[in-house]
Amino acid sequence: MPNGQEGNTFVRKPDNLSEKKYQNIKADWEKREVRDDFGRISKMIERHEMKKTPEQRKILELVVEEANALLGKYAEKESKASVDFIKLVDAGFFKEVRLEKAVGVCVTFKQVVAVMVDRKTSKTELAETAFHELMHLFGFSRIVLEGGKSDGYADVSFERTGLAISSSKDEKDQYFGYINEAVTTELTNRFHARMKSHEMFRDEVWILKKRYGAHEPFPPVLWMREGEGGDPDPVARVTYEEEHEKAMAMFEHIHEKNPEKFKSAEEVFDFFAKAYFSGRLLPVARLIEKTYGKGFFRKIGEESMMKF
Repeated sequence: MPNGQEGNTFVRKPDNLSEKKYQNIKADWEKREVRDDFGRISKMIERHEMKKTPEQRKILELVVEEANALLGKYAEKESKASVDFIKLVDAGFFKEVRLEKAVGVCVTFKQVVAVMVDRKTSKTELAETAFHELMHLFGFSRIVLEGGKSDGYADVSFERTGLAISSSKDEKDQYFGYINEAVTTELTNRFHARMKSHEMFRDEVWILKKRYGAHEPFPPVLWMREGEGGDPDPVARVTYEEEHEKAMAMFEHIHEKNPEKFKSAEEVFDFFAKAYFSGRLLPVARLIEKTYGKGFFRKIGEESMMKF
């Protein structure tokens, strides 16, 4: 991407545009939507962005440090995250982009992630959401630059996101979408260990230990949901729990069926995680077909379809 950052997003021409028209649209799109701060997303962020407090910045510095460590292990490119990539916004931003149920989103071509914060956002929730979205941001992404629209801007459609493949009929339907989120969740789980031991989160981890028991495994992410009578009810937030369990079981099964290739389920996860960042799905497809039989790459993709 021509945004001066170490991104992992690629752009291609749609089949219905001539090369000349595509280059004109691309030049305009790069200038207004990618490079400067006058594009639609930039204006939305400007309207809703909240200044980071010293404590929030300290939390995000830890997030970035741990994210860069994982990128060093799995990503082929020498990509580096920065606190400047993370924008804290109010709920109005997510209403404007029509993602009312979300608390975090990454905008790959702007090389930023937006994280919602309000008075109920805990320190651990902020840290986990920012880390999760940074993984998405640096995962492989390919977009199609569509023709100019009536509002004067060109639109993009997402073709690939990490392990997910958008349907040709509707980009909101993503094959392997839940497996893609499960891998993102497992990458984020690696960050949980650091959260549990860090002094910044000690008070929130203590609240969760008190509720779930010191020896009971729980995600160290405090979520202040609304309980009976409207009182805040502190619980552990679990992200994509069912999808994560299914994916981890699949990795274990692949290991059992391919002992000559993988010494553990962890090595299978590493295999998928590297594809998540590189975008190379052919080795994954071959592995799935070898393990489960011909046609199962498509079958598993359909079963794990996610609709945005």
